Amino acid sequence: MTDLETTPTYKVSNSEAITWLTCQRRWYYQHARNLKPKKYGDALNRGIIGHEAMQIYYDAIKVGGSTEVAESMARSCLMSYYSQDSIVVTELLTIFDNYFAMQAPND
Repeated sequence: MTDLETTPTYKVSNSEAITWLTCQRRWYYQHARNLKPKKYGDALNRGIIGHEAMQIYYDAIKVGGSTEVAESMARSCLMSYYSQDSIVVTELLTIFDNYFAMQAPND
């Protein structure tokens, strides 16, 4: 048996390779130690919270809930983060209001 046959393989994602090439210490913390940052930047935080709320909205609709109930559930999700990041939540509420207004049926 050769060394290549006994060497374990490791799948590397594109983002992991870029992290390694950019900063090996960052790669070590993120991939070898699997550590996450204590605080995310506003853009990432906005994306995480917004996607969670939209997931709740569409899951509620998928199981047969009304859009009103789904909107209420999404807003509740957003508000649960208000004490953590009120500025991002306020921005997301404005975005969601506009999105829900576009989804409303025209009378």
